[in-house]
Amino acid sequence: MANAGRNLETEIAEHLAPVLADMDLEIAFTRESKTRAVIDFAPLEKDGWLSPVKIIFDEVQGRELAWDQAHLRINNWGCRKLGETGWVSWKCFHTARHEIKGEGQQALDWLKFVIEYNGLVPGKSLGPKCVVNSNFGDLYFRAAMLFPELEIKQSNVTKSPHPFEYFVLKDSRDREIQIGMRKGEQRATVYINGAFQTEFCQWEHDRFNEIVRDLSKVQPRGQAPLRGRAFGQWP
Repeated sequence: MANAGRNLETEIAEHLAPVLADMDLEIAFTRESKTRAVIDFAPLEKDGWLSPVKIIFDEVQGRELAWDQAHLRINNWGCRKLGETGWVSWKCFHTARHEIKGEGQQALDWLKFVIEYNGLVPGKSLGPKCVVNSNFGDLYFRAAMLFPELEIKQSNVTKSPHPFEYFVLKDSRDREIQIGMRKGEQRATVYINGAFQTEFCQWEHDRFNEIVRDLSKVQPRGQAPLRGRAFGQWP
């Protein structure tokens, strides 16, 4: 049973100290609002990985933290290998809510198990050969069906916090095609042999499929292979 003389935040920190040390994590306590508090398990180093588990406390205004106010929010991540390109893509597939099991020592033991079970996921730094834009990772699997030899490249010649990521592929006429986009930006572009061809909204997967299908077809010389709406022409 928990000690009445100590607050819950201290008990959680003390009970989890060994496992957090093993995982290079520390507790980060924040108040999202007057009525909500959050405990994160953050990396010790700024480029370290973090726990996908958060403890959410609701209705905390004027009260000490208690288990009956709490639930867990867990982001369920997965790492996808992008064919034989040498690249991977991390993606948060969904977020789940879990009620706290028990209270006092039972709740602390269960929380320790949940943190260990869910492991670590990327924080600010994804590491080498990992695409930043999870939507780009989604589109890879669509493009690779028609262009299995495609390559993935990144560049960042601007001051943007995210790199520009693009597919490089060859069509049946041996032309180099680049289809690129940046995390957080709508605009995606298509270049053939260095010449701009069209642009589209990167989240319009049907439009991306249409472009890739067109590029995979044998086109008569002089005929533009891309059809349909350009970016900005959606209602």
